[in-house]
Amino acid sequence: HDEALARRFPTATYLKTALECLVVLPLFEIPAVVLWTGFFGRNQTLGAAVAQLRADFWTAWGYGLAVWGPASVAIFARVPYRWHVTSFYSIGALWDFGISYIAFDRSEAAHVKSDHAAATEFAEKRIS
Repeated sequence: HDEALARRFPTATYLKTALECLVVLPLFEIPAVVLWTGFFGRNQTLGAAVAQLRADFWTAWGYGLAVWGPASVAIFARVPYRWHVTSFYSIGALWDFGISYIAFDRSEAAHVKSDHAAATEFAEKRIS
């Protein structure tokens, strides 16, 4: 009962992976994460979040294909069924970190660095 699903249903594994990478990822997962991050994380307007999605979509989809294609096949082929949820959630957390990094543009990185420098300077003044 603990046999990997891919050995029992190899065609289903490849079909599931194709649907994940070609339908769910580009039509739901990437837009949801990028729009959510833009709207709530960056306080962007919906229009700005959509513009961010358009700018980052192809990079995000390429990253998603590189992560979820091999991950889906490997999990179904090698991981016992009882560990599928844990495996997918673990890889999903890594994917979220990566997609957030992609959505974090260089201008924001400069802003974060300047905020960090200001906070460090403030803390040093309070200590001395």
